Amino acid sequence: MISLSNTVLGQQYAGFIDGYLDEAHWLQAIRYDHFKVTQPYSLHEPVFVTEVLVYSDEYGLYVGFINQQNQSSGVTHTSLRDEQIKTDFNELIVDFDGQGKRAFGFKVSRNNAVQDSVWHNKNREQIDWNGNWLHGVTIDETHWQTELFIPWTAVISNKQQSTTRDVKLYFSRWHQELRQAFSYPAINRSQLTFMDEFKTYHAVTTYQPQLDYFPYFTLNHDLLAGENHYKAGMEVFWKPNNNQQINLSVNPDYGQVESNDLVINFSAIETFSSEKRPFFRENNELFDIWGPESLRVIHTPRIGGAGDKEQARDIDAAIRFTQLGEHFDVSILGAFEADNRHLDGRDFLAVRGQYKAESWNTGIIQTFVDSPSINRKAQTTAVDGLLEVNEQLFISAQLIQSQITEYSLHPINNTNAHHRTHINPKISDIAWWLKADFQVSEVWSNEISLLNYGEKFDISDFGFVKQVDRQQFLYKSSYEWPELESTWLRDIIVEVNFTAQNNKSNDDLPIEFELDMTTIQPSTAAWEFEVLYIAAGDDDLITRGSNVAYLPKKTEFVLGYTTAQDYWFQFEVSAGIGSQGLDGAYSTLEITPSLQIDHWMNVELEIEYQKFEHGLIWLGDEDAIVLDEDEPDYEKQNQLGDFAIDELSIALNVSAHIADKHEIRLKLEAVSVEADANQVIEVGRDNQIYRAAQQDLESFSESEFALQVRYRYEISALAEFYLVYSRGSEQEISGLPKSRRKFINSAINNADEENLVMKFKYHY
Repeated sequence: MISLSNTVLGQQYAGFIDGYLDEAHWLQAIRYDHFKVTQPYSLHEPVFVTEVLVYSDEYGLYVGFINQQNQSSGVTHTSLRDEQIKTDFNELIVDFDGQGKRAFGFKVSRNNAVQDSVWHNKNREQIDWNGNWLHGVTIDETHWQTELFIPWTAVISNKQQSTTRDVKLYFSRWHQELRQAFSYPAINRSQLTFMDEFKTYHAVTTYQPQLDYFPYFTLNHDLLAGENHYKAGMEVFWKPNNNQQINLSVNPDYGQVESNDLVINFSAIETFSSEKRPFFRENNELFDIWGPESLRVIHTPRIGGAGDKEQARDIDAAIRFTQLGEHFDVSILGAFEADNRHLDGRDFLAVRGQYKAESWNTGIIQTFVDSPSINRKAQTTAVDGLLEVNEQLFISAQLIQSQITEYSLHPINNTNAHHRTHINPKISDIAWWLKADFQVSEVWSNEISLLNYGEKFDISDFGFVKQVDRQQFLYKSSYEWPELESTWLRDIIVEVNFTAQNNKSNDDLPIEFELDMTTIQPSTAAWEFEVLYIAAGDDDLITRGSNVAYLPKKTEFVLGYTTAQDYWFQFEVSAGIGSQGLDGAYSTLEITPSLQIDHWMNVELEIEYQKFEHGLIWLGDEDAIVLDEDEPDYEKQNQLGDFAIDELSIALNVSAHIADKHEIRLKLEAVSVEADANQVIEVGRDNQIYRAAQQDLESFSESEFALQVRYRYEISALAEFYLVYSRGSEQEISGLPKSRRKFINSAINNADEENLVMKFKYHY
């Protein structure tokens, strides 16, 4: 028998999960109430009592939180689904297998906003997951209550052998006004054995095969061109049993309803973008292996996204198969981009297998990417492992090989077919990293990393890494002083980072040191002090592979303050000074006021201003990089522009619950850069920098603007309707504008794109 989950959730339980713990089954629930303060990690008795009720049956897990709290001490901050919750909330984390390997988190705020997540590698949380579960909240003068229902069909887990199983649970409550977390069991979520110490609960379970359909329809009206574009497709999620799932997406539409932050990037390092598409977020934790320098063998934004040599395009279909076992897990992901008149779409394939033992696990990832429009194939093989030496020491590592093949197409006589001929030898290289996590105590943690990324190592077709040709040593340490007996300080957290690096050419790469200290006052106001020091040394990235530039040291000192949050207002401010570029002065100022309007709307404004006295910008062409020193254009790549740079960023975020299941989000961003020319700098073959003779440098200005107004109506669990208006533009001019305000207004008024999108997604 196959059940439709929306029928179960929508008809049988949706009306009962309302925050009132008055159903008969709560009389049979197990009660937990031994909460302690775990953030800061003092283990003191909380000021307010928290009780949790837990009950299970063949349909799922029921959890009720009873939070003692005066109405006057509650802090309200409106947030929408999967936004950061900045008010009081309850959190439930469930390890359905009871192995300490993987768990799922469910947060519900006092204004019924939610965020769900996946936990793995003992203490690492990823919010890139949306589950099918129900929740409700009620508030009275002395308490607020949260009710959660997690169906057994919401996740896949190890194969079930009986009608009962031991799951492990963790309960937490965040009190925003006190800036404290109360938890049971009383464990610090940053410690290495966090997931091993959850409370065991003997649950009644059962499972039936489940089939979910998500058909959608999109209408996109291009307001500039006066054209309408229609699109329809479907996502199918089939769980034949509790440890297998197949996801299929046909003609998906992943855009239009989410927006990315604006970034003007002059550096040689690619800006990292997070995954926002639900299909690639769910059940992706088997592929979610991170290494130093943000290394990821699987970086799903590559699918359908633009690259150095590729344009963004639609996706015809995507499919994923996942199977979990007591010791062995496997997942297969495939995605196929659409062809158009000018370009053939890419094909992506990834396979992951993982073996799990009690104190160690190991796995392998194999990826393939075919990019016919640029005559390129890429494949990557990676082996990783994690060893728990003891409760205080974990060791993890990964070895990766990348291989790139480029070819040309030759027509076969008298046919429309072609055969491929390699035009370059295969480019292959390896990378490896080794990391040790050492927990000295509950409040002191350390991390040591070693890495070696080859000069020709290239995973950019499917993966992500900030930089290659690196041998690097990294040390991180974090220490917390909780609950200090002081009239000025309540607790202190200090974090230290140290990096030493080298490359294949043995250039004099700089060492880096960073100190970050956060102090919380008894009033819960917070101060933050940051110090960054990068020693003088060679920069082997700034000329994109040409001559290496020896640059002066970089320093930065930042002091920030955040007020205690009351019911309606909070204010953050930070200011910094230092030296950047050609030893020129650097300054920054950022202010973020946040205003809560009653219980249903939050308005947040972010303003950041940065000033570089001597900022360096490469003057070469990103699309025509020359690596041969004998080429006439090679020397042009060794030229840098010395500019006095002013950058202003403004962001306005409005989140509003206008009624039950109705929400509006407004997101407005504007970025303006003014670069006043100082001089042209040439990088010599001796790594020194010189003022270029008879070279004119032109000032320039850039601005970007983006606006999105999104209305969302939640039809039922995971079924929704969107109406989205978006507008965006980019503008670049020679010289400096007479007025920054008029320059930004020009970008606002001269849109490059303007769309009105309607999207309907239903859940059967």
